[in-house]
Amino acid sequence: MGELIFETDAIETEGWDGKLDGELLDAGIFIYRFNGVAIDGEKVTKAGKFRLIR
Repeated sequence: MGELIFETDAIETEGWDGKLDGELLDAGIFIYRFNGVAIDGEKVTKAGKFRLIR
């Protein structure tokens, strides 16, 4: 099981800055899950992975 490293409810956000508790994380593979609601009320769920490169 993983650890939550970024979460927001704000639509006007710059997103995750690559840090955890103020410290830059090492390069690696990270997974994500997005749960949201579109403006028309449709529920949206997306998941995947990405590579953090330093």
